[in-house]
Amino acid sequence: MPAPQPQDPLSLFEAHLGVLARVVQALAPAHAGQARALVTLAALLLLRAATEWRPASGLRFSAYAEATLGSELLRHLDRPLPPLALPPELAPFASRLQGVADAVAREASGRLPAVVGQAGGRPLVGVSVPLALVPEPASPGEEAARGLPWGRMRRHLPAVLGLVLATELGVLAHAWHTPPVWVARATLDSGLGAQRLLGGGGDWFSQGTLIANVMELLKCRTVLTAVIGTLKLADTPETLARRLTVSRLGQAGLLRLEAEASEAPAAAELANTVVREFLRYYASTQSLDARSDQAFFESQTRAAARRLREAEGALTRFRRDRVPELQAALPGRTSDTLAQRDEAARSLAATTAALAVVQRELAAIRRDPLLSERILDQQAVVTAGDRLRDLAANLADAKALYGPASPVVKGLQAQLARARSQLRTSATEATEQNPALAEARARLVQLRADAAMQRARLTSLDATLARLHPQTRQASQDHVRHDQLTRDVKVAEGHYMELQTRLGQSTLAAMGATSVPVSVVDPAVVPPEPEGAKLPLKLVLGALLSLGLGGLASYVAALASARRPGQPPPEAAAEAPADAPARAA
Repeated sequence: MPAPQPQDPLSLFEAHLGVLARVVQALAPAHAGQARALVTLAALLLLRAATEWRPASGLRFSAYAEATLGSELLRHLDRPLPPLALPPELAPFASRLQGVADAVAREASGRLPAVVGQAGGRPLVGVSVPLALVPEPASPGEEAARGLPWGRMRRHLPAVLGLVLATELGVLAHAWHTPPVWVARATLDSGLGAQRLLGGGGDWFSQGTLIANVMELLKCRTVLTAVIGTLKLADTPETLARRLTVSRLGQAGLLRLEAEASEAPAAAELANTVVREFLRYYASTQSLDARSDQAFFESQTRAAARRLREAEGALTRFRRDRVPELQAALPGRTSDTLAQRDEAARSLAATTAALAVVQRELAAIRRDPLLSERILDQQAVVTAGDRLRDLAANLADAKALYGPASPVVKGLQAQLARARSQLRTSATEATEQNPALAEARARLVQLRADAAMQRARLTSLDATLARLHPQTRQASQDHVRHDQLTRDVKVAEGHYMELQTRLGQSTLAAMGATSVPVSVVDPAVVPPEPEGAKLPLKLVLGALLSLGLGGLASYVAALASARRPGQPPPEAAAEAPADAPARAA
């Protein structure tokens, strides 16, 4: 049989203008006042369908065109149609299309759509987009026709119920064949109060750390190995640890130990044995740690006491040798001596200048050699001068030895004043003919005596400064050394006192290590009944889980089988070739 030949698109368009009229009449009430735009859009869609249709597809053009027009025009139900114009190839059909638009406008103005999705009592093939203008609630059959998955999910309801039933049967079978489990419980006190007495921390962090350590020690490998050896169990420490559960009771220091076994006496014996082995292991570790701490602090305390004695001995020897209390006055003495030397130097300079003036005066007087020799050679003048020089030297020595405020110095100063008066008297008597020469001679003798005294004082002060400068430097160094030794003694004493306190704490801990702070509040007893299987809870959870999984699977299957927009449903595609001849007739 030869393959069907494609027809001219314009011929197909002209032959199926009736399909366009039926579809437009069905949708015209939703676009009241836009009949012309609706007809123009339908014409463009019909021309496109005539161009794209192929006879080899097996679907008559009438059914294809009706499905295409219905699905595409239903997309514009919820928004106004845009202004459109006919292409040039459809210009010969403009009058006929205008007649269809006028007829549709007249018919749409007097009625509302009774059944949206039908045209002339015949169903629109391919209408699968939900209608937003339907006034009545849709039935389940209409929901399925529009592509909603909820109607399609009903066909999977038996499978979902079967899944729920299978799950419940599996839960019952598992509960029936699972052997009973016996759980014995023992309650322990972690001993937080005893730890505070032994120097442990009382804050929440320290308490939490202690509780965590005890919980870990209850299931440690050493304790579990000892339990396996005592009870002659075939378990390994790992498998035995899975049969034990340790939990804390509230915020108190109580612990709950739960042991599982296939028999009630075995569960109680297992729990009590774990507690006994833990207490034995805990006591041994506590005693060993306490004795080790005590020995360590004893050795440290002895070393600290030795260092303290050495520091105190060094400080005592330094104080005995250096006498820092007396050396503290050396800087003051040095400063006073420097001030006295400066004063003596200024006095010597003034005396030297006055002596030069007197010498010039005497030089002028001595131009008469006979007078000068007569005055200077007088025995009384020579004796008074010597007396004045001796007193001036004695006064300088007395000031250096006893100080300027000493009574000895004051007596010498009085004698010196009388000697000067005697000198002037003797010179005056010797030079009755020339009193000026006597006065100059007296002043010369006095100034020489003063100069000699100032030189002697200056020499004494220089010697004193030469002796004080090294002592002052050494005193400064000794003061620094004394402060360092004092600080070393204080540091050693503080370290020794701290170690003494730690030693006392460790000694107290070693004395109390034999009594373990962890105690048994309630030993494990034989449980009266096995642990509940919680069958009702398991059945409810299994039903909910299987129902949720089944519903999700059916929903996914319904979504997968739902028709995509623009694609005719399988029922319509199967029925279209059958009733297409009737529609054509």
